[in-house]
Amino acid sequence: MVANLKVKNLRIMTNSLAVFEEAKKNLNDYELIMIGGSYRRISGAFLGALANSELKTMSFSIGFVGVNGIKDASMTTANLEEGQTEEVGLDRSQIKFVVADYTKLDHSDFHEFYDLRKVDGLITNHGIEPELEKHYSQFTTIYK
Repeated sequence: MVANLKVKNLRIMTNSLAVFEEAKKNLNDYELIMIGGSYRRISGAFLGALANSELKTMSFSIGFVGVNGIKDASMTTANLEEGQTEEVGLDRSQIKFVVADYTKLDHSDFHEFYDLRKVDGLITNHGIEPELEKHYSQFTTIYK
């Protein structure tokens, strides 16, 4: 998603090393801010008490989080601390989006961290089956 941004004059705050690395390649010269914390190698994210403490002092116009799974209205991830950091980020965002390819739908993981009904939209890829799209559109708006 970050690789395809065309918007100018944007501040990007992230706890994801991969998102940060991709954003710094963008020629629009975005203002980039990295949220610190404990590094989780498997997801490339910084999280935990330090990250949560930083996030709680900030407000965001739009927040985006990725998930490992969405089962009905439950957004899930594999790691408790990662889910807590994502929850704080979403709660501090005026507009909230979850990003998940369609293979994550109707799938759950270890930790439920947010309710899909509380987000403004689910961004997914083309190829989502019509019955899955219909099911998840009862909880939030679907964007492909």
